[in-house]
Amino acid sequence: MIVYDRLYIGGRWTEPTDPQLLDIRSPHDRSLIGRAAQATNADIDKAVAAAREAFDHGPWGRTTPEQRQDFIVRLNKLRAARADEIAGRISAEVGAARWFTDWGQPALDKQADAYLRAGWAPRGAWCAGRRSASWPRSSRGTRPIPRRW
Repeated sequence: MIVYDRLYIGGRWTEPTDPQLLDIRSPHDRSLIGRAAQATNADIDKAVAAAREAFDHGPWGRTTPEQRQDFIVRLNKLRAARADEIAGRISAEVGAARWFTDWGQPALDKQADAYLRAGWAPRGAWCAGRRSASWPRSSRGTRPIPRRW
């Protein structure tokens, strides 16, 4: 059984305001498969403030598009190395068939590769935290037009 008794806020594990854990039950047979901390409004406020601080002053906004692309590649490799574990947890927690969650893992590899091949990351479009000047605008000038490939 997996137990997460803390919340990940601002880049570190923190104690939740309310220490009571939520039971996570399998939708298959209602067996207890884990317990997790529950965020209160105060915890959510703390997480939103940390996210705002990271967005405004964190290192991501100062990275180059190439550094962001390298990060996405590294993150995807780390996820792929744990694909079997991730598929098992998804299946247990949400009740999806294991063949489906197994199938989804390589699909995530393909999605990341397609994103990188399409050139979104090097130009810094939405991964930069703000829209890039290279992202085409609609005729109204308010919403980006998704590219079709």
